Amino acid sequence: MDNFFSKLFTSLFSSDIPILLWALVTGSIAFLCFRQYKSVRNELFDPAKRKANPVKREDREPDEDKLYSSMSSLNLAYSFFSGFTSSFPLLGMLGTVRSLIGAAQTMTGGEVAVEEFFGALTSTAWGIIFGIIFKSVVDSFLSAKVETVSREYDLYCDRNTVRKRSESK
Repeated sequence: MDNFFSKLFTSLFSSDIPILLWALVTGSIAFLCFRQYKSVRNELFDPAKRKANPVKREDREPDEDKLYSSMSSLNLAYSFFSGFTSSFPLLGMLGTVRSLIGAAQTMTGGEVAVEEFFGALTSTAWGIIFGIIFKSVVDSFLSAKVETVSREYDLYCDRNTVRKRSESK
């Protein structure tokens, strides 16, 4: 069993490099989403801007342009993250097909075909493993945060619109 896991791990750095690179890019996008989330959250929930103090109300409000830009960046990064995460099983299947085509071309030698078949299985395994990690763990945590800050942003926009309407009358 240890031999299987060592071969599986070794395959990640040899035949399954595209899946590893895709995982690194997806992880980077997830990190960008977390940074954008913190930026929007800090702007919406900044205690200095929420305190009742003698400073004019406009000076305590978040910068609407910055907030809109941060929210747009968060939504864009999260859309990319979701798309990249959903493609892991497809990358695994692509690696499987690539390896099986190679195995079919080398059917004359038994040992080479076994190695190609093992490569097909490892790429499927890594596609499933990274799919589970990013979709089940990272996306479930990140989607809750993005949803929460989106609701707060919508509430802020609604309150701001109502306040501006009442001030203009």
